[in-house]
Amino acid sequence: MEPRACTLPRRLGVLHQTPFFARLPADAISEISRFFREKAFAAGQTIYTAGDTAVSLYVVAVGKVKLARMTETGKTVVLGVIGPGEFFGGLSALGDRAYADSAVAHTACCVLAVAGTDFQVILRRYPQVANAALEIVAARLASMHELVEQLSAHPAEQRIVSTLLALEAETQLDPELRTWLSFARQKLEEIALLARAAAGDRSPEIAEQFDANRRILSARTQSAGAPAIRRCEAVQPQSRRT
Repeated sequence: MEPRACTLPRRLGVLHQTPFFARLPADAISEISRFFREKAFAAGQTIYTAGDTAVSLYVVAVGKVKLARMTETGKTVVLGVIGPGEFFGGLSALGDRAYADSAVAHTACCVLAVAGTDFQVILRRYPQVANAALEIVAARLASMHELVEQLSAHPAEQRIVSTLLALEAETQLDPELRTWLSFARQKLEEIALLARAAAGDRSPEIAEQFDANRRILSARTQSAGAPAIRRCEAVQPQSRRT
């Protein structure tokens, strides 16, 4: 993919989608666009590697980028695949000395890159961007604090449930994969419904919700499963030994 695929209207559109610049008027977006350089990558090409010095912030303009991280055992874990309007990378201004993950072109793509010195100019020139950057950094710190708290204070079962519930906010999951991994919230809702039914509640809402859950379960048992999912057949009550 050639950099010319990043046309000016597309550049302006994707920059305005990022949380850093979403509050700015059109003329400010046009000015900020001049600080970004276009870079084209072929599918499978590395954009940067975890541990490299964080020197650029990137915004996807065309195509998709895969973010991954290596575990201590040497296994590569895919963190997500992002598309136009989403940012990745890091800068010292955002608290990043080195890239925490690796970025690879998932498809042929064109990305917009801004260097740290240029981003500092943008921060000084546009207070709205500085405020947005502070909010993003604060959100990162809050997320890290919550993770540390879960790892240190909560049992494994609670950490698993918290992780599964957090998947509901993800936007890049395969639709079928989302239904398989959303069972935690569904089961909690079922427990609440059972409690209401046991208390004598006979409202149509309860029956409708149980019907919806049965349809979801039926769809799962008939599904071939999303990639990388290993299905397990449910144990029928009559098959249990007494």
